[in-house]
Amino acid sequence: RICTLLLVPPVVLIYFQPDFGTALMVAISWIGIVFLSGVRWRHLLALPVLGAAAAPVIWFRLEDYMRDRVLTFLLPGYDPSGASYNIQQALISIGSGGWLGKGFGQGTQSQLEFLRVRHTDFIFSVLAEELGFVGASLTVVLFAVIVLRLLRIARLARDDSGRLIAAGVATMILAQTVTNLGM
Repeated sequence: RICTLLLVPPVVLIYFQPDFGTALMVAISWIGIVFLSGVRWRHLLALPVLGAAAAPVIWFRLEDYMRDRVLTFLLPGYDPSGASYNIQQALISIGSGGWLGKGFGQGTQSQLEFLRVRHTDFIFSVLAEELGFVGASLTVVLFAVIVLRLLRIARLARDDSGRLIAAGVATMILAQTVTNLGM
């Protein structure tokens, strides 16, 4: 209960920046830490219920562009000429990379600026276009190695604080990786 009370103020303040994505990542990291700390299952099952109850309130408090991003993430074909333009360009970028890519700094989708936010949300698309399937796969494998090493560190930690910090960092990296690769 106390840790939930400690979570709410930072998440609310981050959300009002407005930075919904970071607020969501902080909440997901908290869920991972709470899960790994040994909280009872019935307490964890209350989270989806609370989330479903809060979803309409949160949804109508989101800015229009935030709602568009959520809808585009959930339904990639939502608006091909507008909100999901970058998703379509990212798919073209990834597909055009082939097996070995076009070479570092040689990707047409990124260099000709078809991908508008290539340096943040769609950086993996640029990487896949320039380094190809091999480079993109190696990147995913390296992230998996980092997360697995952090989980091993958490398992071998001598105290609960060290275990939870390592597991929290692993959860945060995993959540960010899945989100950014899912874009």
